[in-house]
Amino acid sequence: KWFQERFRPFIAGISESVLSCLQIRNTTCEGYQAVIKGLNNEFKEMSQATRETVLQIWILPYLNTTGAGCISNTNGSRDWLLMNWGMFSQLVQIKDLTRLNLNFNGIEVVDLLTVRQLAQLSAITGTLKNSDDVRKVMSNITLDKITQFTDIFSFEAKQNNVTLLPEVRSTLLTEVLNRAEPIISSSNETELQTWLGTRLQLLIPGLNGNLTELMLTNASCNGAQIIIQTLNARFFEFTANVQQQMYKSIRTYLRKGPKPRCYNAKDPALNSTAWFANYLGKFLIYTSTDDLTMLTNNETLQIFAANQDNINLVKSLKLPEDIQRLYASALFKNTALNVSSIPDSLVCFIVGTSTVQSLTAQQAITLLKKANKACQTPSTNGTAPTDEQMQLAVALVSKITSFSSDTLTNLGQSAAGLSTTQINKIDGSTIFNSLGSLRQVNGWTYGKANALIKKLTSMGINFQVNNATNLLNLGNLVVGLSSDEIKNINSSVIAIVATDTTFVENVLLAPEPVKVLVVQKIIESSNDPITAIQIVPSKLATKIPLPRLISRNINLKLVNNKQWMPEQAAVFFGTLTRNSTINFDDVSTSVLQGFSCAAGKNLNSEQFQKFVKATKGKTSLSHDQLICMARRLNPNGAPGNISALPEDVLLFYDPETFSNETCTDFYRAVGHANLNIVPRGSRRRKNLLENAKKCLKLSNKNLSKRDVTILNNLICDYEGDITNADISILEALKDCTDFTPKQQNGINFLLNNKDLLPFGDPSTWTKSTLRKLDTLVFAVNRSTWNKVNTDVILDGLRPYMRRQSRFRIQNQRNLLSQLFLTSRSKRATGCLIGQITADKSFDVMLPARYGTAELDACLDNNVLMDQLSQLGNLAFSKEQLEVLKNKLNQSYAHGLPEEKVLSLGYIAAVYDSTEISNWNVTKLETISAVLPNSQNDNARKAIVSRYLDSSGVLNADVLNVIGGSVLCLLDESQLQTISPADVSNATPLNISSCSQSKKNLIYTKAKSIIEKQNSESVTYYSQMKTLLGGATTAHIQTLAFRNINMDPNVFLALNPEELQELSPYELKILLGVNLQTVKEAENSTLVQAWISKHSESEVRSLRIGLTGGTPDPIPPGLISVQEIESSASSITKNCLLCTIQSLSISTIIIIIQRWL
Repeated sequence: KWFQERFRPFIAGISESVLSCLQIRNTTCEGYQAVIKGLNNEFKEMSQATRETVLQIWILPYLNTTGAGCISNTNGSRDWLLMNWGMFSQLVQIKDLTRLNLNFNGIEVVDLLTVRQLAQLSAITGTLKNSDDVRKVMSNITLDKITQFTDIFSFEAKQNNVTLLPEVRSTLLTEVLNRAEPIISSSNETELQTWLGTRLQLLIPGLNGNLTELMLTNASCNGAQIIIQTLNARFFEFTANVQQQMYKSIRTYLRKGPKPRCYNAKDPALNSTAWFANYLGKFLIYTSTDDLTMLTNNETLQIFAANQDNINLVKSLKLPEDIQRLYASALFKNTALNVSSIPDSLVCFIVGTSTVQSLTAQQAITLLKKANKACQTPSTNGTAPTDEQMQLAVALVSKITSFSSDTLTNLGQSAAGLSTTQINKIDGSTIFNSLGSLRQVNGWTYGKANALIKKLTSMGINFQVNNATNLLNLGNLVVGLSSDEIKNINSSVIAIVATDTTFVENVLLAPEPVKVLVVQKIIESSNDPITAIQIVPSKLATKIPLPRLISRNINLKLVNNKQWMPEQAAVFFGTLTRNSTINFDDVSTSVLQGFSCAAGKNLNSEQFQKFVKATKGKTSLSHDQLICMARRLNPNGAPGNISALPEDVLLFYDPETFSNETCTDFYRAVGHANLNIVPRGSRRRKNLLENAKKCLKLSNKNLSKRDVTILNNLICDYEGDITNADISILEALKDCTDFTPKQQNGINFLLNNKDLLPFGDPSTWTKSTLRKLDTLVFAVNRSTWNKVNTDVILDGLRPYMRRQSRFRIQNQRNLLSQLFLTSRSKRATGCLIGQITADKSFDVMLPARYGTAELDACLDNNVLMDQLSQLGNLAFSKEQLEVLKNKLNQSYAHGLPEEKVLSLGYIAAVYDSTEISNWNVTKLETISAVLPNSQNDNARKAIVSRYLDSSGVLNADVLNVIGGSVLCLLDESQLQTISPADVSNATPLNISSCSQSKKNLIYTKAKSIIEKQNSESVTYYSQMKTLLGGATTAHIQTLAFRNINMDPNVFLALNPEELQELSPYELKILLGVNLQTVKEAENSTLVQAWISKHSESEVRSLRIGLTGGTPDPIPPGLISVQEIESSASSITKNCLLCTIQSLSISTIIIIIQRWL
């Protein structure tokens, strides 16, 4: 009462001595609080000095000496603060309050705290626990106080080394910026630096896209630059998502105003060309070509690209390929460009620019070093360089005219760009001294590597490829070894180097004859047949001749980890299945594909079921294998559950076979089968779709998404109205290998339907769109392509045009024919679209860029000579190939030299037999290279004949190269020269196209030796089955009694004149489980010939529903009653019956046919 009433007039000026006297008294907390109340009443009247005196002389000493800060008689932080401090609490720091009251919660009393205290409170780790706490604190901070708050907060936070929760930091920054934005946007550069570098330093990591946009909205160009540079300095403190948000905010800012914003060549304050560094920095990684086109223009982009600060920025970033390409395009338009300053990554895009055209040899070498680091990285793991990488290598290497060993070594991976002309001019010793580098280069073609090897083995160089050391030193150049060189190497040497992975991988890239010869040499190195198989590298095992695989000692461990052709695996599959304990789950896909009906006879029902289960989802079997599987699974009943069977075998069943499952279940499974196993247009394949439609009750319109999902691969045969089908049909169609005209029309309708636009309007398609289209690109017509950006077409279609791609050359040509990106004029008017340089030969879209006229005008013959192998691999049309051929004829009027013939590629398709007769063909590699691309039988025959005329021998090596179809084209006099051993050692020959006399000749040769090699029926059949079209009746009968279950396609290839002599019983045991094939092929010449040779009762005795045959003979004394048509009158029938009844029933047998 004294302090609150009686002393009140004197309190505002209370002295230090009075306050000291109060300290002497033994004052309780209640007394103290009463004094505080009195003092508080006069707080506003006190001078600042008096307030400080009260605090220092009375309040702090008292609360410090009580030990408990007078907490016990208060209720919570607010009560404690008001009762013990009053308005004097404004004079202390937060740390004093928390020290005196450990339970003090400043968040509960934010309205009682000063700006300083609020800032101090916020700068204590753990005080702000969530966004609500932040908002409570900031509710007391106004625009006029925000600067003071952030100054104190930033200082205190640094002193306290405070840690804020991400949510708290973000909310606090939001609250600060919402208040400070007007101040920040109007700040000068120094003040802005203070805000960003000091006041907001701790909070910057809490920025997001919205806050960035808030900061930039009203910023000047200089201010924006400071903000963006600050963000760049803190770039890695933000998540990728936040970085992208920030980029979008920066882009929004830069979109406003003139283009480009914040650049004016005439304004000293805005004339810096370091625009990318100043206004994007690291955020450049999130831009797009569309954004850059929108933010700049071609002229300024070219200027900006040449700025060294921008170049340094690009060097430091990993930019998307399309951005690099755009930047490089702009950079290389600058004529005064310092080559050494070009970022390594941008060198990858120098091809086709004026910069590369003006390069000196030394500059090219400088750029090659950069290219090898930045552009050739995929090749470091052993893969071949891409077309784009080869373009770059050729473009740069072509600038070098003189090669020392140091130069060759420095080329690194780019040495793959050397031309054969350049190689032929290099001294052999130079190549030898560079071998350590050249051997590591990936992507050598056979021609280039062979040229280098010839240089190494030339006179004066003591390097021969006849020992293991030198062969291994060749490294990747092994791809250039010729078959003649392999023949001259001792087999033991080949066996040694075949253990080297690099040697094997390069042999696999070599021409076919080289692979075969290497395997022959390896086999020859061992006298033990099992050891010989064992030492052949897994990837080369496909070249082991069949006779070498005949052994009862072959076991699963020996063959399971090697790669085999089906016909090879078939030879030893029967041997493996004799082991009743074999676990088919452990058998490799390569071995499982050797199954045949003949080899499968060793398997009992249980084993066969396990075999079938093992193949599901693991092995792709052929038509004949699946037919056999289906028939063995279902001899008398259901083959099992649909889900337990391989989908492919279901192609040979009907849904009725699975009585316990629905037809929908059946066709859902069939929809996942490989439909191409069944020939398109065959009755079985047609029935699959028709029966599926009946099951699902489908019409030819309005396929639902469910229908499409169930049909799946069956959609490839769907000829209904695609335009009204669910849009998901496009995804299903992607798995089809070909499209019918009706399907193509439907696909284009859907792609252009404005109500659907599944891939967007064609005018907006990008490279990514074309990738998503997948095989549908081959259905896109000219009208649709005309809407697509040309650059998108040229870039996006590259993956579909490469020869190594899974797409057939004819599909590629058909696609290019829809583009017409060049003129269709056939008359040359000079080269108007740029000469075809050596590097352009690696552009797979070259056929689309240059029509026939342009190709003729723009392709120099020297470039054609140097890059023949590459140009010959492009998908040129027939007319374009004719242009290339004419150019070759100009250079070689008397016929192509063999090295050029070997490199023709697809160009070989337009040479006829007369032109081929002028060729010089002496090497197996030449035949191997040319035959696959020759388009008619006369040309193929001429190629082989030229080889034989040049002292070539028609042996197993040649047979492996030409195959059965070409062998059938040769004259019988040529076939007579083949030895039986060569036919046996050759890869199985398909001679179905041979004349019967040739089939007989080849079969007789093979039989004479193969039947001596083994007596095991399955192995013998596996070796001979492709040649059985020449088998005699006696030989077929012998096979029948060997219980081989002859494959359907082998049966249908037999000679009708020989088969017709077989009895019904012999026919039954010849085919075994495949006997139904006779009924399925009843209209074939083969089956009709057999029927015509046998009686009706013999035909019926097969019990497969087959009819026909000659009438059965009538024994003496019997009456034959001929068939009476059902249309005969009843009187006629009755008269006949009366006649029969008049005869003695005991002496006649009446044969009454269908009418009875």
